[in-house]
Amino acid sequence: MKPSASCARARGFVFAAFALCVAGPAFAGFNAAAPKGVRRIFTQIAFAEGRLVTYHVLEPGPRAIQAFPTSSARGALLRFPSCPGLRPVLDDSAAPSPSSSSLVPDRAMREVFNVALSRCDVQPTSVDQALGLALSRQSIGFVNAPGVPAPVGSAVPTNEQQTADELWGPLPNLGVVDRFAGGNLSPQHAQGTTISGVPAATAQQPDVRRPRMTAYAAGRLVYFVSYETKGLSAAGLVSAEVEEQWSRTGFPGERDLFFLAYGRAPLPPNGALPAGSLDSNGVPNDQQAVINVVKGAPFWHDGDYSPLWKMRCLDGGVTPTIGPGAPCGDTRFYQIGQPRSAAEVKDTGLPLVNGIFRDINCPVLGTDVDDDGVFADSPGSRELVRFPDVDWDGDGLPDDGIHDVDSTLQ
Repeated sequence: MKPSASCARARGFVFAAFALCVAGPAFAGFNAAAPKGVRRIFTQIAFAEGRLVTYHVLEPGPRAIQAFPTSSARGALLRFPSCPGLRPVLDDSAAPSPSSSSLVPDRAMREVFNVALSRCDVQPTSVDQALGLALSRQSIGFVNAPGVPAPVGSAVPTNEQQTADELWGPLPNLGVVDRFAGGNLSPQHAQGTTISGVPAATAQQPDVRRPRMTAYAAGRLVYFVSYETKGLSAAGLVSAEVEEQWSRTGFPGERDLFFLAYGRAPLPPNGALPAGSLDSNGVPNDQQAVINVVKGAPFWHDGDYSPLWKMRCLDGGVTPTIGPGAPCGDTRFYQIGQPRSAAEVKDTGLPLVNGIFRDINCPVLGTDVDDDGVFADSPGSRELVRFPDVDWDGDGLPDDGIHDVDSTLQ
């Protein structure tokens, strides 16, 4: 199939081109057919160079019903600053896949373009339509903007809606129950400590959510959340402080996330483990969870961070394996202790295998820089990542879920 006429016309522009012309619709975003129990954005902890990192994971889910399939390909986000009030347009991959049998990965890493339109009385609903009305376009940077379910009551099919509590779920605090993951989301069965000896099991995570913004993709209304940014400060869309945070990263790209014991909750019991072993609370159990390790979390090593992480799984040979595939993180503390860096993962001698999902969207929320087990954001301890509240529709109001009625935190 040949590209559309308007897409072909776009190639004639003298402005920077972007690889977005597609032969036909390739709907992706989130999986609209995935059960709400799977279609979640949950919070997880990992070790990075001995310190704790907290991050959101857009649930990869079981292979057959992936909730947020993601690729490392770059998509686009078009905004129309000269036409205030027009919603932005995302590439087709932001529109949700209608079923689990027709999944196409979302291009969550998107190049942002300011587009000048020939008229402001028509809301473009697809990239193809926007390019057909475009007088000019200018690349202004990159953003991590995955497609997500709409808030309840939105003008989209019911199966594409989800309340904030359903989508984001409870924070991983002691006593909180997530029916999908099991009870007690905090890593209370982990025995590992940070480099200064702080028990990982006592770490509590920051309460950080992102507003959902309305946009259009593939001719229809969609929602997205925006996390990290790079290059948007010069266009006046983010502050210099936010931009400085990302200026030396490798964003966009992909880095490794080492799954040692996949999951939001304690590992399932396994009868093959030594009887009478103790968890971090001193209680006998056979779960023995360890915490994942990430390479390149913000912002210690220049060029070594991306919100797209590649699943690498440590094969401990424990049966049954756990996680969204097998094997994918099936080690226990009694086998390896608690690795706290990529080097220590390698030193275990256990084989690393590829996960069933190559790319997982995992935006970082914070890093325990001073290694005290608390994710603080005081003037002397800037440990929470500063995310952009961008005015995507050009109406003069930041889409932060508070000031702009076109975005919501619910």
